[in-house]
Amino acid sequence: ITQRPQLDLERQAQAKEFARLRRRLALSETALGFLYLVLWLASGLAAQLADQIEQAVSGSWAIALVLMAGCLAVPWFLISLPFDYIVGFRLPHRFGQSNQSLAGWVMDLVKGLGLAAMLGVPLLLGLYAVMRAWPEVWWAIAGLGYLGVSLVLAVRATGGGGGAHDYLIVESKVHFVGRGAALLQIEQHRAQGRHLFQPRRARTPAPPHTAHEHDGRGLGVRNT
Repeated sequence: ITQRPQLDLERQAQAKEFARLRRRLALSETALGFLYLVLWLASGLAAQLADQIEQAVSGSWAIALVLMAGCLAVPWFLISLPFDYIVGFRLPHRFGQSNQSLAGWVMDLVKGLGLAAMLGVPLLLGLYAVMRAWPEVWWAIAGLGYLGVSLVLAVRATGGGGGAHDYLIVESKVHFVGRGAALLQIEQHRAQGRHLFQPRRARTPAPPHTAHEHDGRGLGVRNT
């Protein structure tokens, strides 16, 4: 008679506690990220900074978008770093799921940020270019692209030679910064009264006024 494997109740309790803490931290980070973007928009800092960047780069929307993303990403990286540390290092060590050194975790973090930058910049430019080119159906094209990139990153994390920690860092940073930078650029366009997804058009000079428009001559009006 084969005996049924007995469940380790203590390990089950630890796994539940680990999952509960991860969910709580993930929800807290999401809420903090939402407040972070709201602060950028509500304070007017987004529109002011976007105007300054746009003037500095002489109207190049691609460079302006990348610079805006950098201004958005650097403070958010510092704000979210404690969450990354607790979720990626402290909790796994606390529950006996990792023996990675702190130096190894920092190296993984740096690699993840490098991948996020290499993937995020082209994806962000592509997203905004799609918005400008197809303002009516950009959401469908962007949704398909988002699905494809997520699948590629997931495959790489599970079987393509990368770690799940790298994948989580890349996915979270790319998605947050991409959405935030595009949102701030859209808000800046709205504040300036321009169409959300259309490039700025050069102003055409007004036709010169003629004397007929000012004194009525040439229209059959006789001056007395």
